[in-house]
Amino acid sequence: ICELANTLSVYSYDGTGTLPKFECIQKLPTIPKGVNNLTASITLKLSHDNQYIYISNAGDNSISIFKRDAETGLVTFLNAIPIAGDYPKDIAIFPDDEHICSVNHETGTLTFFTINHEKGLLIMNQAPEKVDEPNCCQFVCIDDEN
Repeated sequence: ICELANTLSVYSYDGTGTLPKFECIQKLPTIPKGVNNLTASITLKLSHDNQYIYISNAGDNSISIFKRDAETGLVTFLNAIPIAGDYPKDIAIFPDDEHICSVNHETGTLTFFTINHEKGLLIMNQAPEKVDEPNCCQFVCIDDEN
């Protein structure tokens, strides 16, 4: 992603030669047209199955959702959803690929959502959880038997 240009670039990769070759095959905005220019695309995360891309947008205070075509690598913009907080500095995708958390630095909150992949929506699960100056977040699956 290009933070200040608010764009997502998709590249093809060819590693068969002596030097790897990259070619830009797609470039698209990370936010809908008409959104405030003071927005910055901050974080890019892939779902664990590599079918979806999530990008946090500070200023617009949203998470953009893209669907990725496994054969071509091209992506389609689905939606940009408000996150009910300010400056989403990071996002974390739960191991089940069905839930996501936005880490909202300026409001000192975490917001949790269920992902509706069919409609390209995030459904908020609860009121924002207050934390001290969050910067990043990662969820780790722990096996109950060990």
